[in-house]
Amino acid sequence: MHKSIIRKLTINLLTVLFVCLKPSFSNFIFFKILYKKRGILQDLSNNFLETNKIAMLKFISEFDILSFEDSAKYKVKILDEERFENVRTPHIYGISELNSVNLKKNEIAIYRFKDAKICGLSDAIKVGEKEVFWEKVHDKTFTQVNPLDENFVAVDLKSQKLYLKESKIIKKYKSGINLCGVHTNTWGHFVINFLPKIIALKDFLPEGRSNIFVSKEILENNIDLIKYIEKSLYKNCILEFIKIDEEEEVFCEDLIHCNTVSFLADDSTYVHPSSACVSEYGSKKVKEAAEILWQSIEKQKPKKIYIGRDTPSRNLKQANLIEEYFVRNGFEIIFPHLYSFQEKINIFGNATHIAGPVSSGFTNFIFSQNKLKILGFFNYARSFDPFISGLIYGGGFDHELLIMTGKENLNFNKDNSFDIELDEIENVVDESNFFEPL
Repeated sequence: MHKSIIRKLTINLLTVLFVCLKPSFSNFIFFKILYKKRGILQDLSNNFLETNKIAMLKFISEFDILSFEDSAKYKVKILDEERFENVRTPHIYGISELNSVNLKKNEIAIYRFKDAKICGLSDAIKVGEKEVFWEKVHDKTFTQVNPLDENFVAVDLKSQKLYLKESKIIKKYKSGINLCGVHTNTWGHFVINFLPKIIALKDFLPEGRSNIFVSKEILENNIDLIKYIEKSLYKNCILEFIKIDEEEEVFCEDLIHCNTVSFLADDSTYVHPSSACVSEYGSKKVKEAAEILWQSIEKQKPKKIYIGRDTPSRNLKQANLIEEYFVRNGFEIIFPHLYSFQEKINIFGNATHIAGPVSSGFTNFIFSQNKLKILGFFNYARSFDPFISGLIYGGGFDHELLIMTGKENLNFNKDNSFDIELDEIENVVDESNFFEPL
């Protein structure tokens, strides 16, 4: 009896925490407790909060997650069929040759939702009063993903219920394009998953002005990227950017949406090749966009680029020593996020070599018409990630990629920094003739 009272008090306290604390901390508490209790995300309403107490809290609503079959009524065009797709994994020096894995890729399609609600950094689309389109929950990799949707509270996998925070401010629009979602405020994820949508959606826009909904947190470089594509492809249409604040929600009577083009896990609890399924369709759309952007490159002398990393996670422990070695060999150290969009086009558009600890900045290779040599340094947990290799080979970019990994602390942190001795790097550079032009 005593334990039962304590448990109910704990549940009540947690429900308050979900509402009062920031989303990231609330999600952390939710997942840690559920992980200890069940091992995977399931049976939320029956085994955790009981009687769906969480749905009775103010500002939290319960939604039925639309199945793939139920979502079909909103589909207007299939862009690419569901199938198993050959995704290239990188050549990892001394560990793995260039290889591939066949991963299941979901159907890519255009949807049209009536009376829909969206938030800036969320993949959930509320449809009507009780339903939600949240496709990532249907992926088998979901059990190792921490959802990062800003309005996310909890999910019940057994009954397929999603619990979302309601926004205080709702702005209403007649029509628009949805370009909201988790990671639209990062560069690499945006290039791989959202840039292809800009290309795909061009045939679904009416002439004149069209609203395009984005998060207020979206990077300015991402906005500039869209504008460059718009000038070339959207001849009879002007995009009006509607930025959605964290406290806001947009109600749209007629919402056009392209679903996930390339799957990139929100935040994996561990890393697996299936954590990133970079589709061939998406990669080719990125290549199509790149060919438009190449027209804006200001020709300069060839550049050798070393991409620095200004965060301790997934970084080289002897970063300064290794950076000095590359500088002595003609490399320029840059931090891509510090440059304007046009500056990035010019820097990478004239690049012949790219090196450094792997980050989303490596996706800037799309700006280069040259055949690049790319040498990336990664911790072991992430070294097999097909994030970069999938885009290179799926899109038909003619670049050479080699990954090196090193020693790291014995723990389960997928974001470990790591050691690679300088003499190891020198040996690989000599063996692969990395400094020589292609």
